[in-house]
Amino acid sequence: MRYVLVSLMFFVSTVSYCQDGYYEEDSAYMVVDKAAEFPNGGMLAFKDFIYSNITYPEFAQKNKIEGRVFVKFIITEDGFIEESSIKVLKSPHESFNETVVETIKKSPAWSTPELEGKAVRQRMVIPIDFNLKDSKKKRN
Repeated sequence: MRYVLVSLMFFVSTVSYCQDGYYEEDSAYMVVDKAAEFPNGGMLAFKDFIYSNITYPEFAQKNKIEGRVFVKFIITEDGFIEESSIKVLKSPHESFNETVVETIKKSPAWSTPELEGKAVRQRMVIPIDFNLKDSKKKRN
């Protein structure tokens, strides 16, 4: 099994960002009172989920391509990831895009994001690092 070094954190995107944290283009908030949380451990558990479900693309391995993929997605008012919202914003090579999108699609439901006591859609942007050196270390 191929492994990927994954670093997850919130990334504040400046594209069409309004002062109140609302993105009109996808009707979602970046800044909420109660952020959506991945089940059983939040972002650390999401990192583990990514580790156990993602694969390093064969083309990228053969060509020694490494780098960071930035992906955005929307967590709905019900806590599910809206599959049509999953978009790779930046990638070192297109070979990473499909594995990132497919892995995010496998995510279980998150807790409901809230703003002022009401369920809202939350926009997430995360980086996923692909590093061959760390990938090889983990396999040994």
